[in-house]
Amino acid sequence: MVGLGSHPGQSSCWKAGSRCFWPNALSRYRVLPLVLLVTAIFVVCAYQFDRIYTVDAGRYADRPFLRGFHDREGVDGLEPFRWTGARSEVIFPGVGARDRWLLVRLGGHEYAGLADRTVRIAVNGTVMSEVVVSKGWQAYRFWIPASEQHLGSVRVTLETTPFVPAEVAGGEDDRLVGVKVSRVELVPMSNGFSAGWPALVPLLWCLLLVAGIYAGLSTWVVSWRGAAVVALLVAAAVACALSVYRLQVAAYLPRLVAGMLLGLALAAASGRLARLLYRWSGVAASDRDVRWLQAIFLVGFWLKAWGLLYPNSVAIDLKWHLWQAQRIVDGELATIYKPGALAFWIAPDQWGGSLEAAVPYSPFYHITAAAFFFLPWPPYVTANLLSVFLDTSRGFLLYGLARKLGMGNRAGIFAALLYGLFPTTFLLHSWGNVPTTTGLWWAIAATWYLVAGWEKMKRWTVWSGLVVLLLGTMLYYSVIAAFIVVFFVLLLLGLSWSRSLEVRPLGRVGLALVVAVGLAMAIYYWQYVPPLLLLLRSGRLGAGLGSTAQSVPVTVFLWRTLVRIASLRYGLLWPAVLAFVGLWAGRGCLRNPLTRWLTWSWFLTGLLFLAVDYRIQLVDKHIFFLMPLLALWGGVALDWLLGSRCWGKAIVWATALALAVASLHTWLYRLSNVQQEWTEADIRIVGERLAPLMVAGIQRLLGL
Repeated sequence: MVGLGSHPGQSSCWKAGSRCFWPNALSRYRVLPLVLLVTAIFVVCAYQFDRIYTVDAGRYADRPFLRGFHDREGVDGLEPFRWTGARSEVIFPGVGARDRWLLVRLGGHEYAGLADRTVRIAVNGTVMSEVVVSKGWQAYRFWIPASEQHLGSVRVTLETTPFVPAEVAGGEDDRLVGVKVSRVELVPMSNGFSAGWPALVPLLWCLLLVAGIYAGLSTWVVSWRGAAVVALLVAAAVACALSVYRLQVAAYLPRLVAGMLLGLALAAASGRLARLLYRWSGVAASDRDVRWLQAIFLVGFWLKAWGLLYPNSVAIDLKWHLWQAQRIVDGELATIYKPGALAFWIAPDQWGGSLEAAVPYSPFYHITAAAFFFLPWPPYVTANLLSVFLDTSRGFLLYGLARKLGMGNRAGIFAALLYGLFPTTFLLHSWGNVPTTTGLWWAIAATWYLVAGWEKMKRWTVWSGLVVLLLGTMLYYSVIAAFIVVFFVLLLLGLSWSRSLEVRPLGRVGLALVVAVGLAMAIYYWQYVPPLLLLLRSGRLGAGLGSTAQSVPVTVFLWRTLVRIASLRYGLLWPAVLAFVGLWAGRGCLRNPLTRWLTWSWFLTGLLFLAVDYRIQLVDKHIFFLMPLLALWGGVALDWLLGSRCWGKAIVWATALALAVASLHTWLYRLSNVQQEWTEADIRIVGERLAPLMVAGIQRLLGL
């Protein structure tokens, strides 16, 4: 890809005189066979080493390798374990075909008068033995020849006749349980070097992953040489990880490939859609600019999606939100639709007398998420990937917004890049508060549409589109609904005082806002009016608001906010400084009344809700609402700095590098440290659906 400072017509291929060595798009793939060959060599070398593979049932990280087990137990100083069901499986993916010992540590029940359980143990469908498991713990050992390890993976099946503890000893434990499992191990003939062929499926996943990364990078991000280097570095990293953490990496590889392919498809589709939207809005976006935006989208999508697709990663609040969506699937929409039903700490019947003020979630994200339960993969995966797409697609909207506001094309690209590098976006994904990310996307989409369609607002079709986007913003999250209404009111008031605006569709924009508010009230928010009137008449609203106010002085509250913004996980202090520099450097753009009042209305909305946050805790929603504005004017500052002397270019590079390091640190820290217990009750949310079908399909394809 050409650099930001190069001429739009300049070729990105290497030239010698007038001859181009890579004259067309297909030529860059001539090096791909060599890249794949080296990748295969790396993977083969990784499989020349073998070790003991252990699945500790009852430990936190066991879930990706178990099927059909109950919740983990024995964590309070006792040996952790899980009960089996009638048929349970322990999976060792991609370990390679070797002669090994299988060690299984089983424990029996402790109920008097109940017969011991007989367990049939099979490996990849071949029965190894039937054992009688009595009280206490016993270890069983079986020899597994390499010929029994199809495709280099081992699936240990435990079948037994289950019983119901409640029927044996009373109580409320109505589970069907068999025996306890504490540990399952594959022990090789010798640790370390062990010559042999790699597991076929992980090898294919690695080749596909590297090919996709090379294709994406060489198409949108860097030259074919750079793409080849990065792809080989990825191949080397995956091969090293396979040699050390084979179980975890082999389980992760299908998810990596799925995220890679989805990113490629969405980058291509987003580029086409962006060109159509820019053409509709009158933005002259060159192919080079769109490729830069696709590059920013692709890299951001890969990093965020791959993090959330890791089998043990946690998006904290997402489990709760999908539980509400599951209730809708189960026919409880009427209950969830009531005011206050979707707040963590407030119940619907408390609205008449609670002293605890809270702004609950509206149910419309959860109504959308109910559709996720009808797809052939876990709703948890769909929700995460949709959230990542909405986040990373904002770069296209920011570029279009920057161009329509009079900023340069390079400033628009920098705005998209800045937003993609904000550590806060990674933090939001780790929180898993998907209504917030969805509501923020609706808000920036409505803002872009207002500016892009400003001259066309007299057309009823364009006006209707603004109504739809405003309505979506208001329905999907009640907090963002308040933001967008205040923002649009301030914008309309400011523009109404300006006399130099050539096109003044203020009446139609105001009408769109009124209609959207009316529809939102008629569809959902009307239910809040009677309880609020009751609280006002009783005087309890003031008491409730008082109970949620910050307990520290205003100066301490502001200092804590500043420290939070400056922290590594937020990383917004320097972008805020850049935004003020951009206001000075791009002050010529502020002569346009729409640009001027959009900027000040956006900023004043964030400032107003900062004051509200002191009374009603908004958990920094106002800061997240301001991030696109910081990216826009920060992009102007970076554009100005890039055109300055060497010190300016150094600041640009240092900014990008510092934000990238902060984002990756935040991302890796959150993914590796945040844990959440998944139980049997969550099986519809996170349970594997597509994976068993894929394994069966591969086995049929290979005739196994």
